[in-house]
Amino acid sequence: MPPAVAARRISKRFGGVQALHDVSIVVQRGEVHGLLGENGSGKSTLVKVLAGSHVPEPGGELEIDGRTVDLRVADSTPLSEMEAMVSTSYLAEPLRSVVNGNLSRIGLASNLRCAAHEYRLAAAGHCHLLFYNKLMPWDHAPGWLLHREAGGYGAHFDGSDYRPAHFSGGLICAPDRESWQLARDALLGNPERRS
Repeated sequence: MPPAVAARRISKRFGGVQALHDVSIVVQRGEVHGLLGENGSGKSTLVKVLAGSHVPEPGGELEIDGRTVDLRVADSTPLSEMEAMVSTSYLAEPLRSVVNGNLSRIGLASNLRCAAHEYRLAAAGHCHLLFYNKLMPWDHAPGWLLHREAGGYGAHFDGSDYRPAHFSGGLICAPDRESWQLARDALLGNPERRS
């Protein structure tokens, strides 16, 4: 029987700080483990890697019940095949009607009404595109970071960098910059035509 959790050669760096270096732990079913260490020794970082909130550096392996866990955004795909999580409820008119009218250009569009779950799906490669307008930092800052660490690209509707202090300006997250541009153009259309 495979272990409940197996983490091997896990490393994590935040800028110039090496939070974890070559850490391994195996937990069998029914076992209870504790993490002890000084402040700053990486306990919380390891737990966040095990929970899927942080992506380990390349070379590390994480398995849950014998299945490899890999946080990587979905591969780039044609717009007509993209699966998207689209929230238009906070868009003002006429932009809401423009976006809703353009949703048929995407393969599948849905909305779970839970940004945290939607970001996790995108970061694990289970959907291609996220589209939001109201940007409360507690909903979007951690999810945007998780998506970026999993290899994705995200920016405001106008292409400017996302910042947690920006509550408006919309946000599109996609597998890469080219996919972002395709989705932006398809959903928002040409701004000059709306003037």
